[in-house]
Amino acid sequence: VGLAHLLWQPTDALDVMYSYDRTEHDEAPIPMFVTFVNTAVRNPAPNLIAPFLADQGDRPSSGSFDNDYIGETTVEGHALHVDFEICEGLAFSSISGYREMENAGSGDNDGSPYPLLWTEDYQENDVLTQEFRLIGEAFDARLDYVLGAFYLDENGDVDQSTYLDEAVARSLPALRNVPYRSQTVTDFQTETWALYTQATYALTDRWDVTAGIRYTEEERDMSKTDFLSISGRLARTTLFPDANKEFDNVSPMGSVS
Repeated sequence: VGLAHLLWQPTDALDVMYSYDRTEHDEAPIPMFVTFVNTAVRNPAPNLIAPFLADQGDRPSSGSFDNDYIGETTVEGHALHVDFEICEGLAFSSISGYREMENAGSGDNDGSPYPLLWTEDYQENDVLTQEFRLIGEAFDARLDYVLGAFYLDENGDVDQSTYLDEAVARSLPALRNVPYRSQTVTDFQTETWALYTQATYALTDRWDVTAGIRYTEEERDMSKTDFLSISGRLARTTLFPDANKEFDNVSPMGSVS
């Protein structure tokens, strides 16, 4: 984990703050334990796994696995905060942010020492945000107000694969036509923008009234594709219809305190 700040003050009215952070996790996720298999089917795989089933009533303290459990995550972020005093009682702020996340994981899914089934997944995500604020006061500082605009652009993808060991599958007739790799690739994007304002007026030394409103629009898109492979060759591709949804919202607020 690392965090750093750099502050630049070229004038009394201008502050520029740059921030950087980075986090890395390298861990072994909780392993998967199989508690039940159907040995009545003609597929011989359940009979191979059956001797290594975990007790459903207890938390296992040991197990048999043929693949390592890996979980690696890296997150990196940048932020730029600019504050500028336009005049007495009026200031402008700009808040910019960019963040990236990468994750890789793998694990044994059959709960046995045989290389029957394991998974791998990779995820990437990046988010860009920008916010502008105009902050001021009026009427002899009895009124405090803020006007703002916000924007977000997020993109990511997830690549998940489930593997069946080819050598094991070829040795078991019931598994010879089962895909040796099932892969799902998903891409997604979110775009959001918003405008908002809020003001607080001091009615007396003890009573304030506050009112505000925010308008938000958001669009989300997602695409998904499945790939099935046998012996290293693509056997089938399934393209799902792209998903798209747009949202909008008006959020008013008010209070007396």
